[in-house]
Amino acid sequence: MRAGQSLPYLSLKRMPRVLTLALFLIVLGVGTFTRFYGLTIGWDHPQNDEKSLLYRPFHLDEAVQGRKLGKLLDEGVYQYNPKDLHGPGLIYSTLPLALLRGERSGASLTDFTLRAVPALYGVALLGLLWWWRKELGLGALLGSGLLFALSPIMVFYSRYYIMEIPMVFWVTVAMMAAWRYLKSPGYGWAILFGVAGGLTHATKETGAISFFTMAVAAVSVLLSHRQRVATAGLHWRHLGASVGCGLFVSMLCFSVLFQEPQAIVESIRTYFLYFERAEGSGHEKPWDYYFKLLAFNRQPEGGPFWTEGLTLFFGAVGLIVAFTPAVKTFGECLFWRWIAVYTILTAGIYSIIPYKTPWSMLCWVFTLMLLAGLGLAFLLSIRRPYHIIPSLTLLLFGVGLANLGEQTENSLTRFRADRRNPFVYAHSPAKLIDLVRNVHDMAAVHPQGKEMKIAICDKDVGWPLPWYFRAFPNLGLARTLPSDPEVLRAQDVIIISPDYDAALMEIIG
Repeated sequence: MRAGQSLPYLSLKRMPRVLTLALFLIVLGVGTFTRFYGLTIGWDHPQNDEKSLLYRPFHLDEAVQGRKLGKLLDEGVYQYNPKDLHGPGLIYSTLPLALLRGERSGASLTDFTLRAVPALYGVALLGLLWWWRKELGLGALLGSGLLFALSPIMVFYSRYYIMEIPMVFWVTVAMMAAWRYLKSPGYGWAILFGVAGGLTHATKETGAISFFTMAVAAVSVLLSHRQRVATAGLHWRHLGASVGCGLFVSMLCFSVLFQEPQAIVESIRTYFLYFERAEGSGHEKPWDYYFKLLAFNRQPEGGPFWTEGLTLFFGAVGLIVAFTPAVKTFGECLFWRWIAVYTILTAGIYSIIPYKTPWSMLCWVFTLMLLAGLGLAFLLSIRRPYHIIPSLTLLLFGVGLANLGEQTENSLTRFRADRRNPFVYAHSPAKLIDLVRNVHDMAAVHPQGKEMKIAICDKDVGWPLPWYFRAFPNLGLARTLPSDPEVLRAQDVIIISPDYDAALMEIIG
């Protein structure tokens, strides 16, 4: 058998479907375990239990979204803020789980309920690969699935109550619908694409970048397959139905069932604000930031080495194979080249934009993992001479997966909120929970209990502390010290940033 030809055990056609499903379910089980392990551990878990290491304090963004959800439960109100650059999709996705768990107020919400939602999206995203099993082939299906299941960056942010993983999920649904439409044009796939697009926009507006690169990649690849387009049976009516459904779903979400119609206009205005923010806004990074983060990383403060080099290496092989005749052995060249061009364009745009956060690259790292599966399948198919390359490939992939698992464990335990973890970005330190415990301990012995008065004075109003003190009705938030000293003297607990230390001492002595 020559290089580029599939081995029998890498072919879905030769593999019994039950065995293929069983292998994929094992991969899905691994991904589910890494995303939910210890997720029920709360900040109040006994500190003498080492499982308390599994609790990571809320990030500012997580706390803000949690408070928005709490306000929706308490007041039945959701007000979209275009400056946040986030849609309501994540919050709406959390409502069913919160109600199912009996959490019907902001005070009763739990950390697990919030973080379980992106974890579920992460598992569902992994499950979507089964929908593409014929396009991927067995080798790429299992290879990319294992990478996604154990990847520290994917696991870490699948346990983060932010919009990225849900956005990647809906972008992937749209890509799958677009591919299915090309294979079998009809209103069903067109409408699914539109709905997924609307939900992407309602989840995070920057998903528009993925839809732009998806379209450009499709056009560029189809230009070399004009005959395929001519015989596909595409129709403008399908496009109209897709766009119409997408706009309707987006407007429905942003306007809260059309109760807040002005939010529809605001959801468009946010792009003009994004152009300003894209210049950096304090998050400026060089163009190669994402690649350095993935390739090899160790923080100046020390700590372990971090690398997603396994994905980069096999992804690079997959990118090359996608543009060679050998790709036909592993599926349709049109499919793989579309994924490849999309990945290149999306990574390029995000690299050019000065504003960078580590979670922003998930949308193209996911498709890079698909290409890594292709690269793995290709290398495993090279049988000459003496099966050396497949043997070395399996060894490298196995050792790499073990290393990814170790990194993921580090990111979820000892380095869960440590600056030496490259995925910990603008995050509260683990010691913050000591402050949270102290305040709750005070309330336990205070005559007024949780009715006691708490003031947080900080330029960023102490986030994420408002989330942890959401059950305290007399919680006051201010960006500066109150001008009336009596207001401060009336407080039972005062929490300030160091900037206000001297001023506070002058007031209260």
